[in-house]
This record gives sequence, C-alpha cells and structure tokens, in this order.
Amino acid sequence: MTTPIIRTEQSQPTDSCHPSKMRERWRTMTPEQRERADETRAKQERLVLQAITYSESFYFEGDWLHLVGGRAEEFSQKILPLNQFGLAALLLQDIDLRNRSTATLHQLVDRLERREGDVLYDAGSPFRGFECGPKKITIAGAGPGAGKTAMAMQFVFQLLENDPKVRVFLANAETDFEKLLEREITRRSGVPARAIRFADLTDEQFNEIKAAADQIEPLCKRIESMQPPFTLDSLEKQCGEDPGLLVLDYLQKFSPGDDPRLGTNTVMAELRHMASQGWGVLALSSTTRAKSKNGTGHDAANLSMASFKESGEIEFNADAAYLVKNHGPVDQDDPYVDRVVLDCVKNRHGVCQKHELIFDKPRMAFERPLVGDASPFEEFADWSESAFA
Repeated sequence: MTTPIIRTEQSQPTDSCHPSKMRERWRTMTPEQRERADETRAKQERLVLQAITYSESFYFEGDWLHLVGGRAEEFSQKILPLNQFGLAALLLQDIDLRNRSTATLHQLVDRLERREGDVLYDAGSPFRGFECGPKKITIAGAGPGAGKTAMAMQFVFQLLENDPKVRVFLANAETDFEKLLEREITRRSGVPARAIRFADLTDEQFNEIKAAADQIEPLCKRIESMQPPFTLDSLEKQCGEDPGLLVLDYLQKFSPGDDPRLGTNTVMAELRHMASQGWGVLALSSTTRAKSKNGTGHDAANLSMASFKESGEIEFNADAAYLVKNHGPVDQDDPYVDRVVLDCVKNRHGVCQKHELIFDKPRMAFERPLVGDASPFEEFADWSESAFA
C-alpha cells in the first residue's frame, strides 16, 4: 500500500504554486502571515524528512510523492493539513531527498529518547563486553593451534543459551559441523576429546555425552552450517535474509582470485554489506608466521595489528579486531593449559583493552583465571565493570 502525501509539482507547477507566483504572494503577506508561513514550512520540512526516514521507501508518480510502508500513513495525516500557501511545491524543490542528514539526526535523538543504545551480544563469562554485535564486524586473529575456532564456538553456544532469539550462520571452510559438535560436547561433558574421537568410551562417559547432547539439541535448531563450495557467492545465497550472527572461519579461505590483498578487500566489502543489513560478523583470521626469538616456530605471544594477513584491509574495515596471544602453560608441569591474552588492537567504538584467559586444551574451554591468580593486567580484575560492559 502506498500513501500519496504531498503534491510535489516537480513536472509542471500550477500557476498558483509557480515560484514567481509564490514570491508575489510572499510580498503581499503581512509580517504575521510570513511568520506563520515560516513556522509551517519548518514544521512541514521536518515532518517530510522524518516521513521519508521512517517509511520503507518512497517514489514519485507524476506530481505526487508516495511513501511506502513503515509509518507512512501516520506522517501523511500530519503533513496534509500543512499544505498551505502552496508551500509543498517549493519545499521539495529545496530539499534533496537523497540527503538524509537532518532526518538522521532526528532519528538519533528519537532513538536516544527511547533509551535504545548500541547492542553487543551477551555470551556471558568470559566474553562479557566482547565487541561483537549486530551491524558490526569483529575480527579475531591467532596463530595455528591458539584456539581461535574453539573460542568462537564457545562464544556461539553460550550466546545461543543467553539469547533465545538470535540465529547463527556458521561458514567454516576448514572443519565440518560434526567435528565442531564433538568439541562442544567435550567442553560440556568433560569427556576427553581423544575418547570421543575414537569412541573409546565407558558407559559413564557415554551418559555424560548424552546429557551434553540433550543440552545442545535445542541450540542447534538456531544454527545453520554452510555447505560447499565455500565462496562469497555461495555464502550470500546460503545465509538467508533474516540477519543474525555470521561466523566466518576463516576469512582468507573465502578470498577470491589470486591477489591476496584484492581478495581480502572483496571479502571485507561483502562483510561490510552484510553488517549494513543487520548481521553481526565474527570473522576469524590467520596471522603471519613471524618467527619466535629462538628463530623457530610461530611467535604467538608478540602478535600485533600488522600480524593479520593483509592487515591493511582488515584494519580499515573492521569495527573491532582482537588477537589471541598464547603466553605458554600456566603450570610448567601441565603443558596443556595455557595462559592466553585476548588483546583488542582496534575498537572503532570504544577503548582497546587486554584481558587474560585460561585455555584448557583437553576440555576445549576458555575461562577466566581463578580469583587470586596472578594477572599482569590490572583491568582484568574489573572485567564486568570495564569500558566494554
């Protein structure tokens, strides 16, 4: 349904609304009439701009401006009584309908009056305040084996538990969904990953797995997993129109063409488009293989923004960027539990902070350090009250 709200006279103005006639009428007005006309014009301009903003779309048909959907009917009733002195004709000649700056300002003030602020996904501890939410692109980078996929999937399942409305689209070009479920069952049940992998289970362990699967089942109904081919065209076709959280693992795998820089730029442009449609994007990224101090391996403790592969494209397009830095075992006697720093190296909307986590590799779980554990980052002790929260 469309609602014609204003006679634009854009094609051939009638004599009464012709600019020359309007100027002549203006000269004959009394000061009180001019003041009243100015007030009417200002009010009408404000309402027209708001009407365009709050309607789904608008178009011209002959001399009429039509609004489609949204709050079109409401605004038409406010605007029509103001069509005095032929002001509508000059109004739409003066307003560039493609420039919505003023309307955007009004929309911002209206939103703040309703106390509607920015939104971050709530996945609970240890992710409170993690800069990831609707209409945002968040990049998380790490070296091989640092646990970036495990962290992303823990974030996903905890988010699904905390938010019954969110849906998740998983675009994992490296690991099939069954393997991801194995890891989540390991995290929830405590049954060793190796035992699950080879089905070398006791009856008690299988019962624990069944209990974990029962917890996961309702969450899986809101997860869609991408199927091959893992390309940008296929991603756009498969993810659907209802926006939710998109998890891309990992970003460079979706890069088209032979030029890594141009390919990454293409991926980031597509992610930006999806974010503008309401998607929250969590994209995992590989990092460059800088050597450690002893000249061997991957220096997982000293990553920086430049460590992202094709870091320029990521830096310019991401709303937030994190690096997962592995600082080695918590206890030298247990090489499988690492101290990890989640380092925010870019935050377009706030401050960058570092937070320390514990990565329990056998359980595929990230946790906060126990109270009383030494932490080199003072702000971690105030995680829940940080600038993120």
